[in-house]
Amino acid sequence: MATVKPIKPEKPADRVAFDPVMVAISKARAMTWVLEQLHANNNLEHALQGAPEETADWLHTVVAEALHGAHDDIEHEYRKLHANPAGRA
Repeated sequence: MATVKPIKPEKPADRVAFDPVMVAISKARAMTWVLEQLHANNNLEHALQGAPEETADWLHTVVAEALHGAHDDIEHEYRKLHANPAGRA
């Protein structure tokens, strides 16, 4: 049988990007961006003009809840780290 040579990635993987805190921060940033776009006179705002009146309120509520959820995730991970200073469990 032939010897198998492992494939080396061209650049090392960014493990920080997949840390639970960084995932929650990315989610919070995305939700903040959507909230900003709701009042930016852009395609999203124009798309909502023809929608039923409650659609914008619904979208605002969904995004705000997701933003609160992301903040809760960040707080949870921070408390977990504080409870275990050597690292995450």
